[in-house]
Amino acid sequence: MRCSPRRLAARALFLFVLMAVAASVRASQIIRSDICVFGGTSAGVAAAAQAARSGETVVLTEFGTHLGGMTSGGLSQTDIGNKAAIGGIAREFYQRMGRHYGSNESWKLEPHVAEDVFNNMTREAGVPVYFHSRLASVKMNNSRVTEIAMEDGRVFRAKVFIDASYEGDLMASARVSYFVGREGNSTYQETLDGIRAVTPKHQFLVAVDPWLRPNDPAGGRLPLIQDQTPGTPGQGDKSIQAYNFRLCLTQNPTNWLPIEPPSDYDPARYELLARYLTALAAAGKTPSLGQFMNIQPMPNGKTDVNNNGGFSTDFIGANTIIPKAATPNALASGRSTRITPAAFCTF
Repeated sequence: MRCSPRRLAARALFLFVLMAVAASVRASQIIRSDICVFGGTSAGVAAAAQAARSGETVVLTEFGTHLGGMTSGGLSQTDIGNKAAIGGIAREFYQRMGRHYGSNESWKLEPHVAEDVFNNMTREAGVPVYFHSRLASVKMNNSRVTEIAMEDGRVFRAKVFIDASYEGDLMASARVSYFVGREGNSTYQETLDGIRAVTPKHQFLVAVDPWLRPNDPAGGRLPLIQDQTPGTPGQGDKSIQAYNFRLCLTQNPTNWLPIEPPSDYDPARYELLARYLTALAAAGKTPSLGQFMNIQPMPNGKTDVNNNGGFSTDFIGANTIIPKAATPNALASGRSTRITPAAFCTF
């Protein structure tokens, strides 16, 4: 049976009105609680669960669609030293992971299993989770945050706000002071902060020609070569730890997807790697896969691939514009432009 044009138009109008009403209701939604946790990281889940278990009313906001942050996003090889020093909800999480894998606790995990555990922890604690919550504005009474509004119009009012995000947007919007970079040794009388002359790993083992045209500085630098000097060891600077692509790969053929080059793949961006491999071979240092990535086995035939060596999965220097939320054009012009947290998950 076919619908007449008039009936189709009526249906379209009805759907439009329904969507408008739903958007209006959502835009005017005010969520009240004792505690509002901003950021669905592992710390955010732990804070929300503990507060709810203590009898407080709690809500958890997350700008993306997943809970757990890095723990459920590929960082599957837990960095641990003395296990006895890890307790509380963190230890509970690893014990829950162990129950899934049939042991007392598991420090190696699959990302999707970690996410399931975080979802269960919030659900069991009765904590409502609001995804797609991108911060738009903050209201304060003197130095106290009273409410935060999201881009979709939802407003969260609480007695206490906890910024458990990685970016710290809520704290920055609440005028909390912060520092981006590495403090010098003299700031806190420390010796391992500031610029480091030598670190245990991640340097090139041989010299590599950095110029587009070998031995010709006039031709410009290769892609990924920075133009600033390393600086003086011990002094502070504005550098931060490199952002890293943590790779969860599988040995299971039924779970394989091809690794294909992106549409904008540019071989020139990897010329530095090609020259490094050539220089290693010329120096008699036969390259091995372990020199370029740290591969750790995970449950069910999966891996956690991490950075290793001078050229690896760390995207060195590409994150400098992110912490202060400025676009490249704004930095070039000296202006600071606000970007939404959504930009962080597309990086």
